[in-house]
Amino acid sequence: MNDTRAEYLRGRLDFWNSLSELQRHRLLSSTRAVRYKKGLVIHDGVGDFGFIILRRGRAYIYTVSEEGREFVLLRLFAGDCCALSSLPVMENIGFPVYINAETEADLYIIDSQALLDVCKTSIEAERFLRRLIVRHFCDVVSNMQNMLQVSAERRIAAYIYRESDRMGTTRIKTTHEQIARYVGTAREVVSRTLGRLAASGAVELERGVIIIRDKMKLRNLM
Repeated sequence: MNDTRAEYLRGRLDFWNSLSELQRHRLLSSTRAVRYKKGLVIHDGVGDFGFIILRRGRAYIYTVSEEGREFVLLRLFAGDCCALSSLPVMENIGFPVYINAETEADLYIIDSQALLDVCKTSIEAERFLRRLIVRHFCDVVSNMQNMLQVSAERRIAAYIYRESDRMGTTRIKTTHEQIARYVGTAREVVSRTLGRLAASGAVELERGVIIIRDKMKLRNLM
C-alpha cells in the first residue's frame, strides 16, 4: 500500500524526488486515503482538514455569504492538489471554505503540520506550496471577477463549452441547479438562458442532459 501511495505522491508532488527518505516517510505516514460518495460534505469549514490530492472524481470548493448565498471558488478534478482546506497553510484567508463531492471522490489527505514541517527543511517543497497557494488565489480572484463582470448568458455558454471539452462529449449530464451553482447565478436565470440557447439551435435540452448541436455558435456566445 505504501509503495502505491509513494508512487502516486511522486507523480503529483514535483518536489518528491528531492526529499530525503526521512522526509518522504514523514509525508507517507501522515497521508490517509478517504472515499466520499457523491454529494457528501468533504470539509465543513471547521478546523484543519489537511492538504488534499484528489485521486479520482470531482469536487468543488465554495464559501457562503452572510445572506447564505454560496459562491463556488474552485472546482477540483482528478490529480488536482488543494491547500485551501489546510488551516495552518491558509490561516489568513479571512473566510470559511467548504468542500463537497461533486461525484464519488477518492482523496489522499496529507496532515497539514507534516507538510509544513517538510517545507521548513525543503526549499523545493516550500516553493511548490507557495506556487500552489498563489495559483489558488489567482483562480479565486479570476472566478469572482468573472461573476461580477461577465453576463450570466456568457458564463453559462462558457460552462457548457468547457464541460464538453473536459468530458470529451457533446452530451453534458448536468442540472440547472448545478449550473447555477458553478456560474454564480439563480436557477431561474439558467432555465431562461438554456431556453434561449435551445431556440438559437446551439443546444438541445433533455432531462438532466444538454446536447451541444452547434459548438461554434456556443463559442461565439462566450
